[in-house]
Amino acid sequence: MTCPSNSLRAGAAASPSPLVRHMDVLFQRPDPWGYRTSPYEARKRAVTLACLPQARYTSGFEPGCANGVLSEPLLARCEQLLCADASRAALNRAAEQVGMRPGLSWRQMTIPQEWPDQPLDLIVLSELLYYLDAEDCLLVAQHCVQTLRPGGTVLACHWRQTADDFLISGEAAHDGLRQVFDASGVVQHTRLHRETDFQIDVWTRLDHACRVEGPAS
Repeated sequence: MTCPSNSLRAGAAASPSPLVRHMDVLFQRPDPWGYRTSPYEARKRAVTLACLPQARYTSGFEPGCANGVLSEPLLARCEQLLCADASRAALNRAAEQVGMRPGLSWRQMTIPQEWPDQPLDLIVLSELLYYLDAEDCLLVAQHCVQTLRPGGTVLACHWRQTADDFLISGEAAHDGLRQVFDASGVVQHTRLHRETDFQIDVWTRLDHACRVEGPAS
């Protein structure tokens, strides 16, 4: 990755949005959603990791990493993992609770306005996209198409219920991703897992051989 492996880097200076200010307040608490104690969160993480089609990845990206509870097991699957959040308070909690480890970088970034410029072979969008509007979700999908290496994975996982601060539903966010990925002709849907509370979709970028053989089904 282009970041030093055990650094916490700030993004470009800008006035925080109301959502980021809201998150900064929430993350004054160590674990505002009970990520580390909730049975729902524990199961969701386990299923998320089980849905990844590869045992190891070279370069992973986890935007919206919050306090880093998913970042820890993702790092075990990645040689390099960039974890980002728009909230500085969330990143401080992540660095405090997970620490600085080889191959792991923390960076303050606002998605989709900011995005890594290096090729990626794993992008995990977990409980993030319903804080964006539909247009920004489409931009996230376009960034994924542009930066995902052949054979790489995009995994999206979102709660299927509603909340006052959601701009769109999790299912609508996944539909937006699917729209862009299907149109790309090179990012193919490979896995769906749906429960009452959450949904996981997995896409894989086809390698050159598959792209010659024919369109994605």
